Amino acid sequence: MQNDVYEIESAIESKHWWFVVRRELFGSYLKKFNLNLNAKILDIGSGSGGNLRLLKTLGFHNYLGFDNNPLSKKFIEEKNLGNVVIGDICKNNFPDKNFDAIIATDVIEHIADDNLALKEMRRIVKDHGKIIITVPCFSILWSKHDDINMHYRRYTIKELRTLIQQNNFEIMESYYFNFFLFIPILFFRKITKIFKITIKNDISVNNNFFNYIFKIIFFIDIKISKFLKPPFGVSALIICCPKQIIK
Repeated sequence: MQNDVYEIESAIESKHWWFVVRRELFGSYLKKFNLNLNAKILDIGSGSGGNLRLLKTLGFHNYLGFDNNPLSKKFIEEKNLGNVVIGDICKNNFPDKNFDAIIATDVIEHIADDNLALKEMRRIVKDHGKIIITVPCFSILWSKHDDINMHYRRYTIKELRTLIQQNNFEIMESYYFNFFLFIPILFFRKITKIFKITIKNDISVNNNFFNYIFKIIFFIDIKISKFLKPPFGVSALIICCPKQIIK
């Protein structure tokens, strides 16, 4: 991501509806994993620290952030949210089978070789480990937001499932989410493109009223998406684990 995106996200991630409700979603799975509070957890693409805030709140002690931008380390250390390693996940030095869980939320779309990134995740996660992956979806939603965030691609859930299965993962759960806001977000992005409205980042368009309303909508969305399995959504989530542990 561009440096100013880190700065924007760092300023708002603790209260912005997008980050708050996503933490609720990811936290629900971390609790289901029944991890020991000393479990080794790697958060890839830590950005401004949203997921590390979640891990700290849940009481985990042995988690680590990982990002390719030194600003991530700066912001996260300033917030006292944990330690961050700066590097490239495709060229990391972590030992094989090192982590009990990996969080890679809105990460692989930033990586040129997403296949290699998944191979590395497969290498460094333990045989019993779990991985939480989310990605932005549907190229029709491509906008300046994607350019600023340095995305290489958007996915469909079929494409993502295929990519993950090709890397010897078993998919435990997969679905689109943030489907309630799909049409409004599509409309917003098309309008800003047509009228050439310059916006540094979609999440910067917010105020207390909209933050409250969108938080409620998004919270309801994540609660029903896993059961409804909508045919579209702004994002997709996959929970996976190494294939050989499935009997």
